[in-house]
Amino acid sequence: MQETILSARRPSPGSPEGCREDDSKMRRTSLLLNRFATKLFGFRLENHSMAQLLATSLLLLVVVVGSLFVLSWRRREVCVASYDSLTRTSFFSSGVYGLASDFGSLGVPWCRSKQGKTVEWTTKDLLKGLEEFVPIYETRPIKNNIYGMGFDHSFGLWFMARWLKPDLMIESGAFKGHSTWVLRQAMPDKPIISLSPRHPEKYLKKGPAYVDGNCTYFAGKNFVDFGSVEWETVLQKHGISDISRVLVFFDDHQNELKRLKQALKAVSPSYI
Repeated sequence: MQETILSARRPSPGSPEGCREDDSKMRRTSLLLNRFATKLFGFRLENHSMAQLLATSLLLLVVVVGSLFVLSWRRREVCVASYDSLTRTSFFSSGVYGLASDFGSLGVPWCRSKQGKTVEWTTKDLLKGLEEFVPIYETRPIKNNIYGMGFDHSFGLWFMARWLKPDLMIESGAFKGHSTWVLRQAMPDKPIISLSPRHPEKYLKKGPAYVDGNCTYFAGKNFVDFGSVEWETVLQKHGISDISRVLVFFDDHQNELKRLKQALKAVSPSYI
């Protein structure tokens, strides 16, 4: 009985009473929007649709401005620009050295980290290295390294190896041997340790591949996962006493956080 009474009091959507109620709500909404527009802009909107459009536009404007403010605040927390904003526009007038975007050209950051650290190399160092690397890359044995490293990652690996000048280079994940070749071009006389489930020489049967003569392979039948290698023994065998002189490159499509923990454990067995 109660449901029947409530239903009788509530007009149906298509009834004249329902239409009059909807019109009343629209008039009240329009009146509120008009009052808001009158106070804010000093004029009155006679059209209800225009009032709704104005209110929606103002709401979007508030959201956009608020988002920009939050992003700007977060950016100031992360880094501090080391250049003035006018240099942003000098790229087209003074060449690549005038580029001053948020992260600089060729990946050189123009801002400091939260710890105040910056990279050691400069844009000029990268450009000089790039000029040297391009003709080297053209001599690569694997021209079509599909599913493997391309030019950008190859240059990054080569540049880092050249810059750090490690006494030993370790790579986890060799595929056809392209990354091994890149490391060899960077450091011609330093030993390499390569870990890969399939030995790169297996790919020679189907096409180009690279096998290095001064590389210790834990691959194929002799494969050992990075986390299972007795690194203390291996490093001693290679005459490594300073762990900071070792470059480790992970390209094995595994959990990199797990790999970093395994590397730390290899350096310090007490690490958990």
